[in-house]
Amino acid sequence: MLELKFGEAPQPMRDPTNRDYRMLALVLICAARADLFAEYVNGKDDRLHALGLPTNLLNDSRYLFKLPETQQAARQFQLVTQTLAELYDYCSSHCPNDPVLEQIVWFTAHLHTPVPAAGKDYR
Repeated sequence: MLELKFGEAPQPMRDPTNRDYRMLALVLICAARADLFAEYVNGKDDRLHALGLPTNLLNDSRYLFKLPETQQAARQFQLVTQTLAELYDYCSSHCPNDPVLEQIVWFTAHLHTPVPAAGKDYR
């Protein structure tokens, strides 16, 4: 059995064609957890740092999450996510929980799949 230790995500060296998939983890966190989304847009990053998201990603992206259109979309997606969690996970709030989000951030930090060149399909 593979045992993984979670914690501060490494800051991998990426060439310009690689994507940091932790940005997708940030979107998932904001869509799934209204409490963490509210903290993030209000400049409170302690819990997001504890989950392994890097400072530069949080600082560089915050203005996008403060846009009224983004906040409206996030509220709608939070409702959808919470409804699905209640239907399938029998969880009424804070799903996914912090340990699960920490694992998601850790795994996305270790994805290094290059983005395909423009116009190429690698399926």
